[in-house]
Amino acid sequence: LLFGVQHLCMARAPFKKLVTRVVPWQMERTNYCVATSACLYVLIKAWTPLATPVFAVADHLVPFVWGLHLFGWAFATLATFCIDHFELFGVKQVCCFDDNATSLRYGSFVTRGLYRIVRHPIMTGFLTGFWATPVYTVGRLEFNILMSAFVFYTVTFYEEPDLEKSIGAPYVEYMETTPAYLPGLCPVTRRRGKCPAAAKEA
Repeated sequence: LLFGVQHLCMARAPFKKLVTRVVPWQMERTNYCVATSACLYVLIKAWTPLATPVFAVADHLVPFVWGLHLFGWAFATLATFCIDHFELFGVKQVCCFDDNATSLRYGSFVTRGLYRIVRHPIMTGFLTGFWATPVYTVGRLEFNILMSAFVFYTVTFYEEPDLEKSIGAPYVEYMETTPAYLPGLCPVTRRRGKCPAAAKEA
């Protein structure tokens, strides 16, 4: 709960505006990363395993499932290389002393690499890594359900509306042509409710 609330609140524009009244905008992203690390540390230290088994995949499928698990984490890691690590962790912002550096202060919209096939490749990797496991316990199932619900809820109702508002038409077009999580799926948007191909045929 602590990890989810921290992510949900600190990533929103009103909270960022409030923070930058106290600290320079260059430190906002760094503070976010530090708070995220602290919450993750508390989550790991306070985690109490619920080891009661729920189900397990067949033995002959175990290597495939572990391979899919590793693929998910590799996919998420690779996705981070499609963006600027120094900007992602706030290093570039801290090293910037120009208050007019708009691209650093508000971010820049660029699609490359895995972001050309899905809008949220890091989340795709996380979800794959979470769910691709050969043995499910009560604790793991609970964690997967809560984290998946958190991802879908925050992305749908907070992250993408914020991006659409801040970036405008380019992001709307991106949403209409690129699926959110799974490559090849029709990119359904909130505004139109159906894929562009279906709209053209209609």
